Amino acid sequence: MQSHARPSLLRNRDVALLWTAGLISLTGNLAMFVALPVAVFSSTSSAWATAATALAGAAPAVLVAQFAGVVADRVDRRRLLAAANVAMAVLTCAFLVLPDGSWWPYAAVNLIVMSAAQFVGPAEHALLGDLIPPSRLGEGASLNSLNNNIARLVGPALGGWVFAQLGFWATVILDAATFLVAALLVVGVSKRRRPPAGPRSATVGLSAEWLLGARRVWTHPALRPLVLLVAVVMFGEGAISALMAPFTGDVLGGGAGLLGAMLAAQAVGGIAGAWWSSRNADRQPPLQILAGASISSGLLLVVVFNYALLYPHAWPAVVLTGLAGFPFAVFGAAHGYALQIYAPPELRGRVYSLSSGVLSLARLSGITVAGLAAERWSALVINIDAAGYLVAGVIALRLTRRRRTLSGAPTQ
Repeated sequence: MQSHARPSLLRNRDVALLWTAGLISLTGNLAMFVALPVAVFSSTSSAWATAATALAGAAPAVLVAQFAGVVADRVDRRRLLAAANVAMAVLTCAFLVLPDGSWWPYAAVNLIVMSAAQFVGPAEHALLGDLIPPSRLGEGASLNSLNNNIARLVGPALGGWVFAQLGFWATVILDAATFLVAALLVVGVSKRRRPPAGPRSATVGLSAEWLLGARRVWTHPALRPLVLLVAVVMFGEGAISALMAPFTGDVLGGGAGLLGAMLAAQAVGGIAGAWWSSRNADRQPPLQILAGASISSGLLLVVVFNYALLYPHAWPAVVLTGLAGFPFAVFGAAHGYALQIYAPPELRGRVYSLSSGVLSLARLSGITVAGLAAERWSALVINIDAAGYLVAGVIALRLTRRRRTLSGAPTQ
């Protein structure tokens, strides 16, 4: 059991370097996430081209990530993470020489950059597990969630400001610079971090090693339901991606300013939730934490999405979204915690990538279904997201109780 008197993992030099590298790299990524669609739309005046460019960036998470997970379990994870950041810095600079008026070069470069980015997630996740003791994996995953929420607060605002003041070229330089700084920080991690020896050999092909990780997920009594229930949540998150802007305009009567305020409030709530989780995650089984966070998130989202039917004012949306950011962050931390403790160290990269691929497919499916459904009904179809959290929470709660009944005690 974790003690509050125990110093934060961020006092560990290697963990602090990895955490700071992730924060800087993700901040740059999210700055570009805002600037790139605006640049494409400004150049082409085509909503379809803008969407296609965004889709090109999302596609590698399904396929390239699977290969990346195997590589993260084969090589020095520190060097892989540094190399991926350097590659992203170099490739991002290609945006500087693209011609105006044509969308497909932007989509092609985005596809290539985000393909390189797929090596970052599994390498960082597995390397974090190598750097910290097993008894503090919950804290490590929570600090990663804190990292993400700080970047979500700073990155989009920074990207929008730089784009507005200096232009797209400046955002590209900023993004590339963040990747280079991240690479330098990762190189500073003190030791080589090859994955632990596992059931593999140099003669085993990549597909066979991927299948080994897939079998681990499918046969594990906690990993399989974990991936499936988080996929339910990500299907709902696809509805958010597709319908948040129409919901803000049609139901709440606001525009980009309101949406920006809601996202900022969510990030602030997420910072608080991730910090709380970093002090408490190792006290409970991750599925139990995930169950509570899912149900809390779902209930808050029901109110966020429907209160305006009775009280047509915008300000409660900002407050409620900020409150919901707390359990959102706890949910993300619990998910990362579970992937750390249920996957063997030598398979962490593959398990992470397989989970990410399933979740990306679920999210893309949610975007498609929600977009089509909203065309027929209304933006209130966004309630799919609330339903996803509630269903996942109930499933996680039942799984926790079942495992406790079978073991006679809480199970990690």
